[in-house]
Amino acid sequence: MITVLCAAGICVALVQAMIFPLVPSLPGMLDTSAADATWVVSATLMAAAVATPVSGRLGDMVGKRRVVLANLGFLVLGSLLCAASSSLLPMVAGRALQGLAMGTIPLGISIMREELTARQMATGIAVMSATMGIGGSIGMPLSALVLAVASWQMMFLLVGALGAVCALAVLLVVPPSRVTTPGRFDLVGALGLAVVLVSLLLVVTRGSEWGWGSARIVGLAVTVVVVLGWWVRFELRTRDALVDLRVSARPTMVWANLAALALGFAMYPQGLAFPQMLNAPTSTGYGLGVDMVVAGLVIGTGGLTMLLMAPLAARFIVVRGARASLAVAGCLAALSYALPLVWHDEPWHFALASIVMCGGLAFGMGALPQLVMSAVPVGESGAANGVNALMRSLGLAVSGAVVSIVLATSTVEAGGATYPSLSSLQLSYGVTLLAALLVVVCAWRVPRAGAVVAGAAGR
Repeated sequence: MITVLCAAGICVALVQAMIFPLVPSLPGMLDTSAADATWVVSATLMAAAVATPVSGRLGDMVGKRRVVLANLGFLVLGSLLCAASSSLLPMVAGRALQGLAMGTIPLGISIMREELTARQMATGIAVMSATMGIGGSIGMPLSALVLAVASWQMMFLLVGALGAVCALAVLLVVPPSRVTTPGRFDLVGALGLAVVLVSLLLVVTRGSEWGWGSARIVGLAVTVVVVLGWWVRFELRTRDALVDLRVSARPTMVWANLAALALGFAMYPQGLAFPQMLNAPTSTGYGLGVDMVVAGLVIGTGGLTMLLMAPLAARFIVVRGARASLAVAGCLAALSYALPLVWHDEPWHFALASIVMCGGLAFGMGALPQLVMSAVPVGESGAANGVNALMRSLGLAVSGAVVSIVLATSTVEAGGATYPSLSSLQLSYGVTLLAALLVVVCAWRVPRAGAVVAGAAGR
């Protein structure tokens, strides 16, 4: 069960990073502008943000295995649609369908809470939590390798085939949920949350392009504030709320969700700034001039690190507690951005930084679900883990906007192209280092009680 669920988690996590090597070619492939082509990336992010808490709530209501199978079905359908696309709209629709599958990872964690013994669960949850980082780390080099030997359509067909295999394995290995909380699905709350999240992500991802003071951005920002205020009041008054805000207000949940936001923020520059320094020509004064495949393999060393470190992180959580594990995660993440401030002259410098970063993520992603589940009953674990995963995704989105702005503050010309300057890259590392230290603060503020979850049914 652990193997099957983790394989499904890695499969859906591939979706976020697999598109990056293809981004420069999208305008020509889809006969569209470079600005419009960015919707191919944004659509997945927005769909995942909305689907993750909704999937968690539906899993609590109708059974987590059912929703995991539905998510993997969306992944397969979206991959096939992307492979068949030759224009922008079908590709964006396919990428949005792929994004709907991201709720699989928090659902897999909740299934493990129900089905595994305490000893099995510690390792299972740590590895399952790490699959988001593992998939993200190997997604770019894998897609770059596929593109080097085959067509871009094959890249999507490969992901679709992997999704179909994972769906069959889940059907055969994972039992139906034994714990459900039947009730009325909060459709109004889901729509309200969707409006808030999509509007917020549009502000974050499109602010630089549309202008931070433009009517569109200001209107979207006002929409976020107004609809969010209404949504909070509505959820507090609704019996079968999509998100139990009273549970979310517990100190453990507040600090765990804030830590997820900060950890998500800390994850992004590794996938954006590190490859830029590796790919940039040597004439920039800092670039190493390696191709995308080599850069992907250098950064991909972190994915293997997460896979190897997850069982160690699980043991650390059992012995020292989830609070300590989260603090270790913040310290390692901060160190991973301090390293390239000093060492950035060889590819192995970035491999080392990636290994340190992903080692920290193994500790952090293993600790967060443990903290969340210590604060909620079993019947609400799907929704609670979904919200925590959502906060991590929002951290990624905010980091993408902030780091992009920082990198644009100072640029250099080389070979007829524009690249970020070394000073702007180092500034992005400094900002991210502060976010990593915020994870340490959150770990310190989490209440000591209930840091490790007991196995399902006390086994």
